[in-house]
Amino acid sequence: MIAGFKVAIAFAVVGAVVGEFVGSRSGLGYYMLLATGNFDTPLVFACVVFLTLMGIILFYTVGLLEVALGRWNRTARIAQATEAAGAFGM
Repeated sequence: MIAGFKVAIAFAVVGAVVGEFVGSRSGLGYYMLLATGNFDTPLVFACVVFLTLMGIILFYTVGLLEVALGRWNRTARIAQATEAAGAFGM
């Protein structure tokens, strides 16, 4: 389930920018379109770098959430494996 969140958070950033391309008067997508029309390459690259960093940060935030929420599951699996192995570790 968390893997789906990781993919979805990346697509959410892309979807927000595309939505701003289509019908917005503010936002990074709008400024990218405006800068492209004005041949303002540094502004376009600045927007792309910011969006890339935002996507990476959100992706790793979901990864940290996965570690925090998955810890109880990992502990339960280790306990179950130890119990199944028996007292002699076999």
